[in-house]
Amino acid sequence: ASEPALAAELGCATDRFLALDRVRRFAEDGTAVSLERSRVPAVGAVADIPRTGLRENSLNRTLIALGRVPHSSEGTVSVRGLSAEDATLLGRAPGEPFLHLSQVYRAADASLVERVVSLLDPAHFELHVRSTSGGTP
Repeated sequence: ASEPALAAELGCATDRFLALDRVRRFAEDGTAVSLERSRVPAVGAVADIPRTGLRENSLNRTLIALGRVPHSSEGTVSVRGLSAEDATLLGRAPGEPFLHLSQVYRAADASLVERVVSLLDPAHFELHVRSTSGGTP
């Protein structure tokens, strides 16, 4: 998919992205608990993933096998009401509050590995934060 605005926002050299969107469901009753939208620059072997498939059904494992290893990440978390489109995909009511997590993963050379936007049912997900300090501020 061509996404020039995303490429500009993330400082990516290409505007071609592999787009992987998936709904994850609670195993017991099939309730949708998350919607994840991953975007990966479609360069090199990544561009072949639609033809070659995912390794062990995992985008993360596939990217690592292709040498696209995340070195750093940055993300934001908020609570937002579901849009009508997202509510339909999740089988929920529009406006229902979900955690909204947006993360950007970069390689050691600062190139973009992946951008993921996740909508997470707060009844099934939580945010865990850990911080360490090397000295006094």
